[in-house]
Amino acid sequence: MAKRRLDRPWVRNKKTRKLEQATWEEAFTRIADEASKREPYDMAALAGDLVDMESVQTLKKLMGKLGIRKS
Repeated sequence: MAKRRLDRPWVRNKKTRKLEQATWEEAFTRIADEASKREPYDMAALAGDLVDMESVQTLKKLMGKLGIRKS
């Protein structure tokens, strides 16, 4: 699992449609830009059974800040 874990952000190049390594600032800027173009009911979050509770809580806070509520 450790060798397959993402340890840096990647973003899709809008022209080539290929993934490119990015900084965390670039990645979160892209997330904010894309999220602002969508309605809250158009987004969802998924977490697998191997995700630690701290990460799940952080994801829940992020989704709440984006206006996404449990349906």
